Amino acid sequence: MGMLGELDLVVLLLTASVCMVAIFRYLRLSPVLGYLVAGLAIGPYGIGFIKYDEIPQHLADFGVIFLLFMIGLEMTLDRLASIRKHVFGFGLLQILFSVTAFTGVGLLLKYDFIESLVIGFGLSMSSSAIVLQVLQESGKQSTQTGRLSLATLIMQDFAVVPLLVVVPLLSGDSHHLIGGIMLSLIKVVAVLFAILVLGRIILRPIFRLIWSTTNEELFVATTLLLALGSALITERLGLSMALGAFAAGLLVAETEYQHQVEAEITPFKGLFLGLFFMTMGMKIDWHYLLEHASVIALWVSIIIVIKAAILYGLCKAFRFPSGVSLHTALLLSQGGEFAFVLLTLAAQDKIGIIDPKIADLLMMIVTTSMALTPLLAMLGAWLAEKIEKGNMVEAEGFNRPIDLSDLRNHVIVVGFGQAGQMVAQVLREEGIAYVVVDNEATLIAEARHAGIPIYHGDATRRGTLEHLQINHAQSVVVTVHNDLAIQNTIVAVRRSSKDLPVIARTKEWFETLGQVGEAVFMIPESFEMGLQLAGSLLKYRGFYAHEIERMKTTFRANHYAKTKDLFIKDTVGE
Repeated sequence: MGMLGELDLVVLLLTASVCMVAIFRYLRLSPVLGYLVAGLAIGPYGIGFIKYDEIPQHLADFGVIFLLFMIGLEMTLDRLASIRKHVFGFGLLQILFSVTAFTGVGLLLKYDFIESLVIGFGLSMSSSAIVLQVLQESGKQSTQTGRLSLATLIMQDFAVVPLLVVVPLLSGDSHHLIGGIMLSLIKVVAVLFAILVLGRIILRPIFRLIWSTTNEELFVATTLLLALGSALITERLGLSMALGAFAAGLLVAETEYQHQVEAEITPFKGLFLGLFFMTMGMKIDWHYLLEHASVIALWVSIIIVIKAAILYGLCKAFRFPSGVSLHTALLLSQGGEFAFVLLTLAAQDKIGIIDPKIADLLMMIVTTSMALTPLLAMLGAWLAEKIEKGNMVEAEGFNRPIDLSDLRNHVIVVGFGQAGQMVAQVLREEGIAYVVVDNEATLIAEARHAGIPIYHGDATRRGTLEHLQINHAQSVVVTVHNDLAIQNTIVAVRRSSKDLPVIARTKEWFETLGQVGEAVFMIPESFEMGLQLAGSLLKYRGFYAHEIERMKTTFRANHYAKTKDLFIKDTVGE
């Protein structure tokens, strides 16, 4: 590989990333910017340690594969169905309006229609890798902005496949265009159907067999084979690698090994995504930027303004608050990595839709817009906070409630004390949609400032629960410490939903708290504290961790089951 060996390249990449990311973390800036700057510094247009033909593009592609695999892993089929309105409604409209707008811009700049259309396709996409990384770093995955951004990006990933098929067809006979598109869509549906059906039949037994060997290395290897193998299959069939990885993630999400697989794959995703961002930085040519600064600045401005305007208008049409709309619009207003694939394909000699020099310019424009994403995200978050404060209504000490109309398949956390904060932190780390309800104004103001989706209200009231979308919730966790409030909350939940699982804390397992319905599980504080103390003692005495966990599981199974007879009868309707 040129003057650098494989080991030299790896050490150089790791050194640059560690140094730059540490500096950007210290400055409280996005690590994505750190990776981009690190790539620029050591790349062919910086110090020049790495030549252009040495850029590890294939390794960087793994980052996108693992990213889409993780998205599928967290996006179960039920969860995908719950946000279908925003995936196939909002996301599809964003693509259609953006393609139309950028095609019009191309025509105004005297490009022909086909060339303008391909440019419109490329610029209509946003960067899944950077946007999702920024959301994770800021802890905003569970906010409305996070949910809407994810739904939009999923639709864009779906659209990649037909677009990759359509572009080569545009260079041929237009009479065969419709037939070619229909044939490609049939191919996509057939391949996805085969992957999902065969995966459901064989995946669970395979994982069960691998898990029974208790060999962690074999489990990791199987997980990597699944993610990369699915991407390879779809690529060899002429489809998108990202689509195969996403489908594989969806399959694993339907098994009981979802969280174990997620834990094993996360380090690989982070490593290769870092490489992806660094390769993006290596492709930023400062000399080219300075030479075409005015053109690049104009195009970047056009991209950001048009996409932000379209996204903001759609957000308002879908009745999202102004702050959320503006934040989402700025967060998704950049170009995406898919544009590189599409423009490179369109510039190939055998296709020849776009002049290679124009393709190079457009790729530099997209790269520049992607590099601005962390700054745009920070600006959007700041403006959203200002708008929310400006719209705040004071009435008996209560703040204006947040909009939760898009929540589906989520967890309602009642109370935001220390226990509630711990539950929310776990849900956020696991990427599970949730909303918190509390009535302490000061605590709510601080939580909202930290990006927590928290609502000011009383969970014992039907109106509050309806606003929290309880009919679409997955479960309720009651973390308040007042036994009467716990009982009243459970009663209120049962009036709205008879079978919704409710998990609640209580001080003593023998106290008479009302268990309303069957799907209620009480967590006694004194009992759990005793178990933790006993577990620590056994650990000190030399017991192994798995023996201690077995003891805790046995005690919970034996003693929690006895608490059913100690709760008062159903009080709903009495």
